[in-house]
Amino acid sequence: MDPTLSVPKMYGLYVNKMVADNLPTVKLWKYNEVFTTCYNLGFHKPKGDLCDKCTAYENCPAGNITDEMRAEYNDHKKGKAEAKQIRDEDLAILDAATIVVSFDLENVFALPRTNVSSAFYKRKLNTFNLTAVEARSKKAYNAIWNQTTAGRSANDLASA
Repeated sequence: MDPTLSVPKMYGLYVNKMVADNLPTVKLWKYNEVFTTCYNLGFHKPKGDLCDKCTAYENCPAGNITDEMRAEYNDHKKGKAEAKQIRDEDLAILDAATIVVSFDLENVFALPRTNVSSAFYKRKLNTFNLTAVEARSKKAYNAIWNQTTAGRSANDLASA
């Protein structure tokens, strides 16, 4: 998804299309109302996973960051970039019949999700989400299950 996409930008695209087709348009406020109310859509930047090193560095107050911490963080970022480059190079030399898949197990999320305190502290149902992404096609697949079906051991993940 385009990270610069917004309701006003989509409205502009809508107006351009309607004018090109010689059709009437609605005002921005009405477009926004339909977009958010009727379709229940919105925009947000997906939250990316951060490792412990990145989180510790980025949450450290600027005045407390030492040269050693900065060097370690920069080496860490450089290592991540090198790993990505190596993966991309490996993909380039593999034949078309070879499939490369990356797996990610999302943090366990408890259901139901609620802000009601009496319900919040009652027993919750743990739910698991395993994502697999095929590197070349960028196709993603998800397996979702709850704790009554299986856990999150290696055998459970393989079965998912």
